Amino acid sequence: RRELDKPDYEEGDGWVQTCNLCAISLNKEYTDEEYADICYWSLKIIDYVIDNSDYEMTQIGATTKKWRTAGVSVLNLANYLAVNNLNYSTTESKQRIHELFERHEYFLLEASLRISKERGLAEWIHKTKYPEGYIPLDDYNKNVDKIADFTYKYDWMDLKRRIKENGGIGHSALSCEVPSESSSILANCTNSVYPVRSRVVVKTGANSKYFTMPPGVDKLNYQYAYDVPIKDLTECYAIMQKFISQGISADFYYDKNKDDSNSVKELLYGMLLRNHLGLKTKYYSNFKTQKKDNLDFLSGSAEVVEDDRGCAGGSCTI
Repeated sequence: RRELDKPDYEEGDGWVQTCNLCAISLNKEYTDEEYADICYWSLKIIDYVIDNSDYEMTQIGATTKKWRTAGVSVLNLANYLAVNNLNYSTTESKQRIHELFERHEYFLLEASLRISKERGLAEWIHKTKYPEGYIPLDDYNKNVDKIADFTYKYDWMDLKRRIKENGGIGHSALSCEVPSESSSILANCTNSVYPVRSRVVVKTGANSKYFTMPPGVDKLNYQYAYDVPIKDLTECYAIMQKFISQGISADFYYDKNKDDSNSVKELLYGMLLRNHLGLKTKYYSNFKTQKKDNLDFLSGSAEVVEDDRGCAGGSCTI
């Protein structure tokens, strides 16, 4: 252990990292110029937080500033799909998700490259593959490309060349996918990239209870989480993971009221499929065990979400 009042840090002292998170809501159709600007300012906000936070332990502040690990997420995907008459199960939808996340990672890389020219590279960028011109397309699981016929909009090879010529970028990680139950209430959007659970969701925390509904639920045709086949949801997550530089928080949903429900078979199938498609992580398994809650208004049952779940202690959530 290091004494808290010792100002210096040596690499042998160990690493302690923080989550430095931000999220972009898909509440409109962005132009490339708009999305590039949002990515730039998302990383600038994260930089400000990294540089101006108070760190209780020397290792935390030192390694956070040396790595400059950012995690920019996406919110409101379920609403975006519903607005565009899409869902999680069709080929067209999966191609659209491919387009969204290609844009997300491309402009985050562009933004970090721009920031590195303003204030320099991340100090420990040499500990990553970015000085070699790394992009997520270098090592993703190629089985993802069998899901649908995908095309690329952006010039990744030119970006790869520019990153290499620059000696890397301004951050050691850029993108992630995190839960956002609390933020989705304030932003009036759907949680992260997850399908919505029900027409009415009761979100409860230690000192709060909120009745929420997906935006436009009375007009839009949402595909609800427990109706999305595990195969389709896994494929959607795998498409996202293709472009995301860190593991993603991938929730799955199992309806135990269905006649053909088999927990062991479903869980094993999901595990093998995730491995086949290159998903790095699995997050929560959600099981629907009651046909209806007693909150039966708006002609639909209510799903109860007991807390805003993130990583241990609720840290990796926005």
